[in-house]
Amino acid sequence: MSAPIPGDPVYLGSFLANTHWYGVVGDGDTPAMQVATMEAVGQDAVVCLDALKGEQGEKGKPADIVQMQYDDLVNAPSDLPTDLNNTTDVGKAWWIDNLVYVWVGDHYESKAMGSPGQPGETPHITATTEALAPGETSVVEQSGTSLNPVLHFKLATVRGPAGPAAAIRAAEDYDNTLPPLAGQSITWNEDKDKWEPSDFASKHPQFYSVPEAAFTDYTGLTQRHTILSFTLPAQTYDYVPYVHGHIHAYGVELFDSDPQTIGCEVRIGDPVAGQLVARSHGTIANWTTMTPHFSSPGSPTTAVAPDNGVATIRAGEEAKITVNLVNDGLIGSYSFNKTGAQLTILVFPQS
Repeated sequence: MSAPIPGDPVYLGSFLANTHWYGVVGDGDTPAMQVATMEAVGQDAVVCLDALKGEQGEKGKPADIVQMQYDDLVNAPSDLPTDLNNTTDVGKAWWIDNLVYVWVGDHYESKAMGSPGQPGETPHITATTEALAPGETSVVEQSGTSLNPVLHFKLATVRGPAGPAAAIRAAEDYDNTLPPLAGQSITWNEDKDKWEPSDFASKHPQFYSVPEAAFTDYTGLTQRHTILSFTLPAQTYDYVPYVHGHIHAYGVELFDSDPQTIGCEVRIGDPVAGQLVARSHGTIANWTTMTPHFSSPGSPTTAVAPDNGVATIRAGEEAKITVNLVNDGLIGSYSFNKTGAQLTILVFPQS
């Protein structure tokens, strides 16, 4: 480049106000002149003045030389390399925003480049939310303008802890050891302190009838004579039998308040000492109708209650039902024909 001659503008530098200054070279003999020109476009102005040439000054210190790096992958201070050498890489620099980061051997030093601009406008942000089902992906949808952005947050909800089981068989207080069978229902087992399937249908009252063919004819003198012995099958629950029936018998009883009416009784188990469950005193028509009856002259307070055990037949046990002709006096003459005889038994579950 040739040396400037008088009248040539020489670029001196750029300053913070974004104005550009130039000096006019003099020959040292011509008196100094006040020469200035200015050009401005928008906020950028150029001013030209006479440049005064003084005496040569002392030699200055060498300026630091940086090796500017242009790397598209370095866009933030966190992107700066961390594996630089402390000697061979000294002076490498990256320009990020308005700062230059220079590697000085063991760390980066930042230097400002240019002046900060005017504060920008503050955007007015509108945010809306929408709950998504658990397991879906959360997203943010943006609309509006840069100064009035609208952010719609679609957020996947957090799945809460599992609630109580809706299925009965999955409940904590249900004994699922055995699967339920058709016809069973759920009942409470006090010993297990849990609900469980049980044969509720089979705990309904069961009805039995004994036909006349099961009875045995009898004619003779006695105080008590068995005319029917019937075995009830075992049930799956405790129960009390409800007995009803009728027979046709006639005769004469000695030392009886009503000697021409024939009595009848029904007992469980032993024909003589078994629990009395039905009784009849007969009629003048010689028909004897048996109805539930549990007390006797020797035990006038005996009565059935759901939980007192009187006349109760336990689950799994067969029960022998005995029907006797009976004389309330000393002895009687009986004539019994089974024709028309009938006995019905209804078993009632007990608690």
